[in-house]
Amino acid sequence: MLTLLMFITGCWDQNNLKDARLANASAYDLTPEGVLSQTLETVDDPQSNQENGCDAFGVDRQLIAHHPVVWKSVDWNEEYPNVRFHPQVTVDIVGNGILN
Repeated sequence: MLTLLMFITGCWDQNNLKDARLANASAYDLTPEGVLSQTLETVDDPQSNQENGCDAFGVDRQLIAHHPVVWKSVDWNEEYPNVRFHPQVTVDIVGNGILN
């Protein structure tokens, strides 16, 4: 088994969340109806992404850069759909307020 520690950073596309108003850092979902749940469903089901050949987490780049021997020994297109992911997510809220 190969374990990769990956840090994925980024931000929301503010155009998609134009109507969202975040009054405070509470547990309420104030995004337009369905946006957050659709996003969570996509992130929560990496297998459906894998079946379509989408490497959203950049695992191939991590293997190429840090484990070249492993990368050369596998047929990525054949093996990737069978990889099992166990994501652990940590969210840091860096601010609260109204999005543009």
